[in-house]
Amino acid sequence: MLAYGETFKTNLLTCPTVVLASPSGNKAAFSNSNTSLPYSVAAIMGAKSLVAIAGPSATRIRDTLMMFLRPESLQRYMSRVDLILLRFIRAHLEGKSEVLLFPLMKKVIFSIACEVFIGLQDGKDQELLLLDFMIMVKGMVELPINIPGTGYNKALAAADAIRKRLQVWIDKRRRGMAAGLVIDHQDVLSGFLVYKDEHGQPFSDKEVKDNILTLLFAGHYTSTFVATMACKYLASNPRYNG
Repeated sequence: MLAYGETFKTNLLTCPTVVLASPSGNKAAFSNSNTSLPYSVAAIMGAKSLVAIAGPSATRIRDTLMMFLRPESLQRYMSRVDLILLRFIRAHLEGKSEVLLFPLMKKVIFSIACEVFIGLQDGKDQELLLLDFMIMVKGMVELPINIPGTGYNKALAAADAIRKRLQVWIDKRRRGMAAGLVIDHQDVLSGFLVYKDEHGQPFSDKEVKDNILTLLFAGHYTSTFVATMACKYLASNPRYNG
């Protein structure tokens, strides 16, 4: 930024890239249906992911996601999030004089994302999913060399493993919805499965899996940093911690 300013062109991971290092630049990018991420990232997220497509298809998915994630919709999840955070505090923070917060935040934010996005509450299933997820995230920022043994190749394999698990949960959710055991829109996954556009067309399983994976990535990484810094600020300024 010191050399080139808040907006400039460069090349990252062999891909021509525009860097936008300001709030207004980010708003412009993520409100533009013709914006996409580098092909190496898009390949991991999937061909039907919001980060891999542009134009009307991207607008369709973005508008649908906003129905699920606008503030008034997120309010229905707050009681569940409170319970997760209380369990986290009791298990990892109470009685401790010092903790390594960032690794713990990765786990609790991922747990929240699993419940809000796909209704996954089982701790063991979440841990297995997190193992593949962290391999995927680590390989995403390595050179996009897709040969066995590279971090990028491992990231692609981990993303595929996550999709296989998602397909199992999608099939299970459909059975639950057909039997009347699951409430429509109880989480983002249910919302995706009941959605139909103006032509009566639902999302394909591929679209659902790729975009749930994208949500897990987007919600996990940004929220982990924000939550960690918020806790650090409160710890450094106890007078603000009621």
